[in-house]
Amino acid sequence: MTKAISLFVAALMSFAAALAHAQASLAQLKAELVSAWVVTVDGEARKRLLRISGIEQGDNERFPLTATYGWIDGSKPSVRAEIVQSGKDRALNLTTGSSSKIVATQNAEGVFVGTFAPTSGPVKPIRLVRISDDELPKILAEAQAGVPIVKPAES
Repeated sequence: MTKAISLFVAALMSFAAALAHAQASLAQLKAELVSAWVVTVDGEARKRLLRISGIEQGDNERFPLTATYGWIDGSKPSVRAEIVQSGKDRALNLTTGSSSKIVATQNAEGVFVGTFAPTSGPVKPIRLVRISDDELPKILAEAQAGVPIVKPAES
């Protein structure tokens, strides 16, 4: 009986440790990703905006996002998106309202770099740069005024 209780306690402790690790990973993802992201498609002057407002615990390495996406100076409907975290590698998968696909990996600087695959036309390189809530109004105003978006280098 004592051995059975010991095994039960050990299993319970393992489960608690795994749950704590998953929660820490989810908390870290939220801290690092919940924000607005300026999206630049290679060869296109008009910018887009991805707004990640929530991240949920998913299956294994997949974390569904609550997100909106669209022209920086236009409407931004909800989109299907997820983060795939595999060890230290992090990827963003997103399907736009027009069924275009974005697949990007996060580099050491925290920028997502990948491809934008529209339903018609060529696949283009894409870049997603996080901006703070304080920067967002200025960037939106500049986009509406037609001023190119230039984010200063971070030190």
